[in-house]
Amino acid sequence: MKRIPDYIIRVVLSVALSVVFCGLKAQDNKMALSQSEIVGFTTSLQRVSSTISSIESSFSQEKILQMFSKKMVSHGTFRYKREDKLEFLYTSPMKYRMVINGGKMMIDNGGKIQVIGLNNNAVVKEMKALIQASFLGKLHELGDSYSISYFKEKSGTVIVEVIPKIKSVSDMIKKISVTFEPSNYLVSRLILEEASQSETVYYFKNQQINTINNDENFYIK
Repeated sequence: MKRIPDYIIRVVLSVALSVVFCGLKAQDNKMALSQSEIVGFTTSLQRVSSTISSIESSFSQEKILQMFSKKMVSHGTFRYKREDKLEFLYTSPMKYRMVINGGKMMIDNGGKIQVIGLNNNAVVKEMKALIQASFLGKLHELGDSYSISYFKEKSGTVIVEVIPKIKSVSDMIKKISVTFEPSNYLVSRLILEEASQSETVYYFKNQQINTINNDENFYIK
C-alpha cells in the first residue's frame, strides 16, 4: 500500500479536530474550566452536534514556519457531511482539493488525482475514529489516546487543547487547540502545533448548517 505523505496526515488530523467540539489560572487570558463546567460544555456540544447533518464554511489557513520566520496564507471552502464525508477545497494561492468519503481519500492537485485507501493504515484508522467522535460531539469518549484540557477566555469562547499520546501521531503533532464560539458551539479557530516547531492556524467563517443535500462534493471515483 502506498505510504501517505506526512503533510496529508497533518491535514486530515487537523480537519478532524477542526469540526469537534481545574478553576485555576492557566496562561495568558485563559482560565481552566472546572469539572462541572466541562460536563456542561461537553453535554451542550453533543446536543448541538446531534442536530448538525452538514457544515459548509469559508476558511483561511496561516502556515507559520518557525525556522524561516515566514507565514504562508491560503483560502478556500470547507465542507462536512455526517458522518464521515469531508472536503477541503483550496482556491488561493493555488487550487488543491482533498476529499474523504468513508474508507477512501482523494487528493486532486491541479488535476493530478490520487486515491488512497484508509482502512489498512493504523495511523489514519485512528484519525478516522477521531473524525467521527469530533463531529458527533463525542471527543470525551476517545479514552486514553489523547490528553484533553478545557479553558475559557474572557470573551466566553471555549478552547479545547488536545495532546496526542499515540507515538505515531505525536511524532508529527505536538498539540491542537480548538476555539468554540459560545453562541453556537461552532469552531472559529484551530491551531495546529507540529513537532517540527511549525504552526498552522485555521480560521472558519460564514458557517452554514444543514445546507448540503447531496453527496456531489464528496464523490470519489
